[in-house]
Amino acid sequence: MKIMTNLIAMTIAVLLIFGANCYGAENEIYGCYQKHGGELRIVKHPQSCRHSEIPISWNKVGPKGAMGPAGPQGPQGPVGPAGPQGPQGPQGPPGQGGEYLKVYDADNQFLGIFPSTGDGFLSFFVPALSRFISLSLYNLDVDPSYPSSPVYYEGIDCAGHSYLDWGMHFQNKKVDSKYIVADDVEASCKYIGSVLSLTWDKETGKTYRQCEAVNSDICDLLPSKEVSLPFSVPAALPLQFK
Repeated sequence: MKIMTNLIAMTIAVLLIFGANCYGAENEIYGCYQKHGGELRIVKHPQSCRHSEIPISWNKVGPKGAMGPAGPQGPQGPVGPAGPQGPQGPQGPPGQGGEYLKVYDADNQFLGIFPSTGDGFLSFFVPALSRFISLSLYNLDVDPSYPSSPVYYEGIDCAGHSYLDWGMHFQNKKVDSKYIVADDVEASCKYIGSVLSLTWDKETGKTYRQCEAVNSDICDLLPSKEVSLPFSVPAALPLQFK
């Protein structure tokens, strides 16, 4: 909650300081919000955001005020004569393509938007899930060890209902054969019995599970929920960007 309050205050400050000179579209301001630290920076385009940041935007023009009551209607005046036809204006510039860069695989599967690469992964936003997902550039499949944030469990031996750290609110996580995301609720403190860490061994090409007992309260946790990917993995090469 504190992070959200700071973000709102920072947003207001940005709007007051930059005003009409902010980067972005004609009536829009683009920013990059750091998922873990909460820092906010203004950019020219959402694609300028790093993998660890979330693209956000604001309208430069604020909301309209309430409309006052209509005054009494005056009498209708006479119809004036038609004016002469004006000269034809110059042809406008050609329109631009789609608003966001989209990524497809070789089978023309739509994967998502805002593609970016880093740490050996291709990350993009999946509109159907409202979450980011990362595919390993090694095999274009979801790697359970990335992002590296652990999964928290109420029970021992990594059993029972699972939770994700608040920093995973906009991410997709693979656990075994399941895909989980953080639920859209307020973060809270939970009694956690165990924590699951997933690591990938480059030599064997396998992901290893490590479950550790915790038995303590941990805060800023969000309950997880299982989701299905709207496309098949591993994705087929070559990728297409449109």
